[in-house]
Amino acid sequence: MRRRTNFSLAFIFALVAFVGLANATEAEAPKEALKIIPASFYQLEPYDIVYGKEDAPIIVLEYYSLTCPHCAQFYLSSFQDLKKEYIDSGKVRWIKRSLVMDLQSMKGTLLLGCVKAESRENYLKILLTKQSSWAYQRNFINVLANIASLGGMSNKSFQACMNDDEQEHIIRGISIKASHEAKISGTPTFYVNAEKLTVFSEKSFKDRFNDILKK
Repeated sequence: MRRRTNFSLAFIFALVAFVGLANATEAEAPKEALKIIPASFYQLEPYDIVYGKEDAPIIVLEYYSLTCPHCAQFYLSSFQDLKKEYIDSGKVRWIKRSLVMDLQSMKGTLLLGCVKAESRENYLKILLTKQSSWAYQRNFINVLANIASLGGMSNKSFQACMNDDEQEHIIRGISIKASHEAKISGTPTFYVNAEKLTVFSEKSFKDRFNDILKK
């Protein structure tokens, strides 16, 4: 267990160091998330959670973190209203992609990947709704184990999920790609039809959506 924990922390420190070095070496032109991302970023990654119809005219790509308070607040408030108005009506397809920056978000993302696909949205809702009860706690693994057991996962399956080095490698790769290629260093970060949304109030989403739909 110690080996895995150190390995995960090494990744986290390397990712943070990369972002810090980029900012330090280019102080006059700090690296910011790309304003336009390549189409390849819209190819689904393992652990993505997708809402809406595949042929929707608008596609939103959201980088979120399970330990980000702003991400939780957005999900529990604005996202629910946007889902009813635009996703459920077939106008928007929304891809939520985990950006891992700490050990807690790594293990939470692992848990999302270990549950059945049809249960993933419910687990995401629980993890974000109950964020303060696990994401900032020393015993967060025990809390995650309780959440998993409530969903019917055995302790043996949970431990295997938490100790899956191969899946950790996949998750790290997704986050490194976001950091290195798209310059994403914080969450939430949103792209609407590949163009970065700089203000993510509910109104800003609606204005962008309505402009695209009019065209």
